[in-house]
Order: sequence, then C-alpha cells, then structure tokens
Amino acid sequence: MENKLRKRDIGEPVIDEPELDLQPYLALAWHWAWLFILAALLGGAAGYLNSRRQIPIYASSTTVMIDAAPTSRAADYSSIYLSERLSDTYSILMLNRPILEKVREELGMTDLETQGIEINKIPNTQLLNIRVLHADRKLAAEIANKLVEVFGQEVVKMQSERYAVSKASLQSQITDMEEQLEETAGQIRQIRNEAERANLEQKQTLYKQIYSNLLMSLEQVRLAEAQTISNIVQVESALPGGQVSPRVRRSAIQAALFGLLLAVGLVFGLNFLDNTVKNPDVLSRRLGLSTLGMIASHETRPGQVVTIKHPRSPVSEAFRALRTNVRFAGVDRPLRKLMVTSPMHEEGKTTISANLAVVLAQSGERVTLVDSDLRRPMVHKTLGLRDGTGLSGLFVQDTPDIEKAMTPAGIAGLRAVLSGALPPNPSELLGSNKMKEILDRMLESSDIVILDTPPIMSVTDAAVLASQVDAVLVVFRPGATKTSVLTQAVEQLRLVNANLIGLVANNVNMARVGYNTYYYRRYYSKYAYYSEEARGGWKANTRRLAKKIARKTGLKKRA
Repeated sequence: MENKLRKRDIGEPVIDEPELDLQPYLALAWHWAWLFILAALLGGAAGYLNSRRQIPIYASSTTVMIDAAPTSRAADYSSIYLSERLSDTYSILMLNRPILEKVREELGMTDLETQGIEINKIPNTQLLNIRVLHADRKLAAEIANKLVEVFGQEVVKMQSERYAVSKASLQSQITDMEEQLEETAGQIRQIRNEAERANLEQKQTLYKQIYSNLLMSLEQVRLAEAQTISNIVQVESALPGGQVSPRVRRSAIQAALFGLLLAVGLVFGLNFLDNTVKNPDVLSRRLGLSTLGMIASHETRPGQVVTIKHPRSPVSEAFRALRTNVRFAGVDRPLRKLMVTSPMHEEGKTTISANLAVVLAQSGERVTLVDSDLRRPMVHKTLGLRDGTGLSGLFVQDTPDIEKAMTPAGIAGLRAVLSGALPPNPSELLGSNKMKEILDRMLESSDIVILDTPPIMSVTDAAVLASQVDAVLVVFRPGATKTSVLTQAVEQLRLVNANLIGLVANNVNMARVGYNTYYYRRYYSKYAYYSEEARGGWKANTRRLAKKIARKTGLKKRA
C-alpha cells in the first residue's frame, strides 16, 4: 500500500494516514490467543460448575380450552374478539391469590410461588397453555392439573352467583304455593257445602296455574344460567416433564462465550487506550523516517557490550545491519559526526551508541564515542571504563588536548571521550563554538564521531548540539515510548534543521505484536544458529555445564 507525500513549508514530509490495515488486529488476536482460550475455558468451567450446583427444575404443562357460553357463540367478528378477550381475562384470573391458596390447601403444600407458573395464550385459538416449574417433577404435574380443576370450579361458581337470587326467590314462592295447594285440597275434602266447595275448587285451580307459572320461570332461569356459563375444558392432562433448568451444556457454552468476549474486549480495549508505539513501520510512514534498526531485547550488564561479548549473536547482527543502513544514509554526504538521542530516559540510547561504535570499529574504522550527556553520563558504565578528564575538562583548556581525553575502549579502533566532571551549564557548553572546535579536532584522528546525548524532550542539550552534527539517530522503545512524545521529539529536531536519518527501535520484544514480527523473527532465528550462546541448544549447554562441574569436582565421566 503506497502513501502519498506532501510537503510542509519548512520542508519535512508528512504522510497521509494509511487505509485501515487488519493485519495488526489479527496479529494482536493471534498473540493473545492463549488468553482468549484460557478465558473461554475458565468461563465454561465456571458456568458448568455453577450449573451443577443448582437445584434441578422440572416442567409440566397442560392445555385447556375456554368453552364459551352457548348464547355468546356466533360467527361474527365481535364474538371471536370476545372469546379472545375471555382467554386473556382467564389467564390473569387463574393466578389470583385465592385460586392459588385453594390449590395449595388441596395439595397439602406449605407455599406456592406464582413465579413457577406460566400461562400462555395460544394465538388465534381458545386454548391456554399452563406450564408449571418445580423441583419435584411429579408435584409439578399435580399442580398443573389441580389448578385447572380449581379454576374451573371457581368460574362456574362466579357465574352461577348472578342467578342465585332469582332461583332462591322462585324456589321460595314455589314452596309457598305448594303449601297453599295442600291446604286448599284439605279444605275441599272437609267442606260439604256445594257453594263453598265450588269457591275453594276455583281457588285451587288458580293456585295450580300460579304454581305452574313459577315452575316455568324457574326452568327459564336455570336454562338462562346454563346458556351463559363458560366452561374450562382440559384438553390434555399434565404429566411429569423433563428437566428445564439448569441447562448445564448451554450454561457452560454461554459462560465460555462471555469469558471469551470479556477477554477480547479487555485486550482490544487496553490496546486502544495504549498510546505507545506499537508498529514502527506505521510510525515511520507517519513521520517520513525510516526505521534503520530493530534491536531485540537482550540482557545488558555494566561493562559487557553484547557486540564484544557475543559478536555472532542475532543482536550483534542487528547492530551490523544498523551500521550498514547508517552508511547508506550517508552516501551523498559522508556522515562523520553522528548524534544519538531519544525522546525520554530509559530508552537505551547509550546502549545503541556503544554497540554501534563497536561494530563500526570492528569494520576497520577509527571511531570516537563521546559521552555528551553531561547530566546523567552512562557511557563509562556501559563500556566498563573509569571516568577521567573527559569532555567537560576540554572546555576549560585553551587548546583542547583531545588525545589525552580519549580512553581506549578495549577494542581496536574504538576510543571513548567520557563526560568528566558534571558542569552547571551543559546546554551552553554543548551549543558553544568551543564544542564545534572540539568536534573538529576529534575528526582529525577519527573517521566517525558518535555523540551520546541527553533525551531531546527532557533538556535542550540535544537540540542545541543537533545543528553541529552531520546526522541524528532517534532511539525509541516499542511498547514503552509514547507516539505523541516521539512525534514531538522529531518535530523539535526538525525545527532546528537537524538531519534526521532515521529511527532505531530498541529493546524490541519479538513476541509483541503490532509490527512486522514475522520478518524480524525469521531474521533473528536465521542468525541464532551462529550464536555462540545458542549453539547446540539447551541439551548441549547442559552437557557442557555437567562437564564443567565434573572438572571442578575431580569427577570423571564413567565409561
């Protein structure tokens, strides 16, 4: 993918933002795949164990039909709508406290929770589905059946109460009329007078007519009651059902997915909030600078330079690659004064300076390494030298004695000018004409001078010295240096017209994602074969250690 360049007024290149690249995200996912798998396994195990500890819940269901009253049966839309409303009403009334209390009493239960009873209306029908959840599968079926029975009785009772008064009144009148008829019949049998007998017989006939009318009215009321009562018909009885909770497999899968999503969100969230340099290639395109070197993480000890102690290690090869890239950067104009700096402290600029000076000296050049950090000098500790007159002592000499200030660094072609006593005004000294004179005199006996300077964002020493050198290298640590700080450091060097030839990524964790790890891993593994400490693998190292112990203890290997 190519990026289009445009120029600013001060001359530095600015790179348009590249298109979305999924490779860093895929690399991030691959790098943390172990965490995703672990989170999914732990989540699934937690969900499984939690489900196994829960009390099993069983479900039993039954279906009932709402049999509408005969007088309300019709084919028009209003009757259908009324039937559906009746189903909705019954589904609510069925869970009323009096109904449930009666079910509880008849089953001899201590309590009956409504949360374990679900009543669902089947759309476009007169059917209701009653589902009961309980820890006892047999009791769940009994609750469902008893609920239908009790509610059916209560529905009949509630609807019959509307006709109870009329039936009671008619029944009372019928009883009175029966008594009147018996009394009149007795009087007729006792009276001998024909005129009175005829009068009583006429009265008896009237009572019989009234009695017949009362009986007819009572039957009409009973018929009306029968035609307006809706019945609850149980279509199928509830049977002991299967277990519905907990669903061990489903719970484990859901917990595993939750753990996976939590881990993914955490990793990508922290990666999004992390504003450190992750991809040197992207950073190089953004700043318009090349990454000249990629130095892997390695052990550093005072007085032990890796390019001297392990000259055939992959890290030493990386420093030689940096040396080659620096030389190519000075094809048009030889780079004889090279400044090495970094945005902040603890980014390894002194380590880079010392090892670069060593590999340049190993190639046959005369190299002078100058500790220009007059605030926190570290070159003498890195090379294992004793600080003497140093650079600060040259500023007070009318004619700087460069040869006296130079200290052999233990390798042919490499000498070091240490910092010396720490002055109170380092910035003024490094930006003075005296410093320019000192550098010119150093070049008389050196092919290249490498200056280790303080961090550019901490003090102004590096900025004032940048204009007096031929090139500047900026060292940063992927995963530790903030992108904004490195960008500001580069901008500050460009403001003083420094010749920035590139970046050096130091202390790179090859297991870290966000840059072209495949290329660099392959590069380091290729040269690992030639590494003295890696040769033979751990088995060979173990054998060598055993032999060493045997020699010191006087033991001999048995045949």
